[in-house]
Amino acid sequence: MFPSVTRRANWALRHGSRTWTYGRRGFKTVLLPARHEVPPPHRTSQGARLYSSTPRAEGAAEDRIQRDTAADQWLQALETAATAQWLDVLPADPADRLRRAYALLMQVILYLHRPQNEIEQSLVDFMQAEAEAGSQIYRARQATITLARAVIRDIASIPSTQPLHVDHPQIFALLGALIPLHDLYLAGHNPKDGKSLDLQEWTAFWERAQPILLDLASKLDEQGFGLDKEEWEKKDAERNT
Repeated sequence: MFPSVTRRANWALRHGSRTWTYGRRGFKTVLLPARHEVPPPHRTSQGARLYSSTPRAEGAAEDRIQRDTAADQWLQALETAATAQWLDVLPADPADRLRRAYALLMQVILYLHRPQNEIEQSLVDFMQAEAEAGSQIYRARQATITLARAVIRDIASIPSTQPLHVDHPQIFALLGALIPLHDLYLAGHNPKDGKSLDLQEWTAFWERAQPILLDLASKLDEQGFGLDKEEWEKKDAERNT
């Protein structure tokens, strides 16, 4: 899972104008994904949705099916990472903890930028819409909380005596901004124990944490912790021997 996600994430961060961009409003960073337009369906006088047999209409229907499938796939990838047994095992190498933090953040970012019709509205819904337990938004939020907890835990576990603190002060400064949010909102809410934030708590957390997490992902990539294809293939080969 990680190799494909990281390869796409590395490409996306280096070609942001084609996938997403980072827009700044003061210190706050917001995700500004590209808009995907879908041709509107034909409608009958009764309002039923029908697609004509024209190539354009057929293409619109195919696009819709592909987007629905992609949404399920990205949610599954997000939940697979959040429920993986290895997530509770701390990498021995502190640098690997930063690499894994980057890969986990990319899982969240790629899920949020999955192909869909109304990306901007989807991001708003992810932050503040009511969501019943078991719904896609609820499940995505729960997985995001789990991965955010893991990212913060992994980076915070790196001893202050490690040279990484001196070499990458910006990464640990961003961690310092996340820790109070973790303690306030996440410390007592582990989705693996069946706990969740209520809507007000989730919205308050995500509104404040999202820009910091995006900055952290960008900074990890800039400072060499976004693994490329060759590095992942090497690690996969070592893991399988």
